[in-house]
Amino acid sequence: MRFYRIKATFLIIFGVFFPMTVQACSEPAHRHFDFWLGNWHVYTPSGDLAGENLISKTLKDCVIEEYYTTASGFAGKSINMYNKHSQQWQQMWVDNTGTMLTLIGGLNEHGDMVLSAAGKSSQGEPLTHRITWTPKKDGTVRQHWQMQLSHHNDWQTVFDGIYKKRD
Repeated sequence: MRFYRIKATFLIIFGVFFPMTVQACSEPAHRHFDFWLGNWHVYTPSGDLAGENLISKTLKDCVIEEYYTTASGFAGKSINMYNKHSQQWQQMWVDNTGTMLTLIGGLNEHGDMVLSAAGKSSQGEPLTHRITWTPKKDGTVRQHWQMQLSHHNDWQTVFDGIYKKRD
């Protein structure tokens, strides 16, 4: 009888200090951006190579990390994560030109990932950034980065790229 009491006490103490945890990022929403994972060549709409992009999971599959480079020496990184509290995806992009964007959003009704952020133009005017990642049936992904000045209705393309998996 004493053995069982000691065992029960041990299990209670162990459970308090070392609780069994569910995988932290196991909800289906944490997989919404998985179509972007891979080692990619990124092409312009005209077919020219724009750069290389490695998209991978890290931190127990809770974070998607991006590393983008071009032949001209441009490089950028992003950290992407589904925030279960706000129920939105968040991205922090930084690059070697000093640009930093913090975007939020999620999947639209078509299955595209759409993230946006407020910002300022080089003249200090308020603007909105919108980046849309669209998975295609052929396995490619289109990334379309647009911006809109606050007093205009039209969106201007900043970058339009087609991701194709590297061999």
